[in-house]
Amino acid sequence: MNTLTKGELTQLEILEKVNELFNRSGVDHTILEISDSIGMGKSRITNYFPKKEDLIIGLLRQYEKEMAVWVTNYLSSSEIQGFYQYLPYLAGIMKLMFRYRRVISYSLIHPGLESSVDHHIRLNYDKNKIQIRGRMETFIKNGLLKEKLLEPDTFEVFILQFLCVSSNWIVMFNLLEADKSFDSVKERYLRTILSCLYPYLTENGEEQMKAAIGLMGGNDL
Repeated sequence: MNTLTKGELTQLEILEKVNELFNRSGVDHTILEISDSIGMGKSRITNYFPKKEDLIIGLLRQYEKEMAVWVTNYLSSSEIQGFYQYLPYLAGIMKLMFRYRRVISYSLIHPGLESSVDHHIRLNYDKNKIQIRGRMETFIKNGLLKEKLLEPDTFEVFILQFLCVSSNWIVMFNLLEADKSFDSVKERYLRTILSCLYPYLTENGEEQMKAAIGLMGGNDL
């Protein structure tokens, strides 16, 4: 296990405090306001993150590191072959998104304002598209989804719908339900994401999806 340097620990401390600030009161703060709010000197912050954009990128990268750990750990203990494994997998991703909810929302609803953020999102879109297609191919192979989903025109519509819903649910949460806890809303938002799959479910898929949803609220979620 690698030991973090003093500088790396300071960066993590800054990001943690800034993330807490953003979640409490939004991202619309100057570096000076951030400094005052988190109780750190401005020069200490700008030594590592010269601009607010750098803080946003830093938080997005930290989110992705934690996401990679979650995915690796989950897949090492549970191979996703059907909806019984897929639902808790998605719920775990949503919980992590909730932890970084304000900075994710900011990056989604401010296109063109932060060029490096936009570039970052585009790279992730291409990566996610490939990963999701592979997951859908597994579900089709296992008789849970119809092959029609992978037809080029159909898949292009599906992937846009799925990525919009699975990404932008956090924006809607911040706009409409920011005073609520994750546990109080997770089932409803997860059902909304899963609804993108409903038109393509086979009979077996419908039965398994219904049964998997019936298990929601247990320890796995």
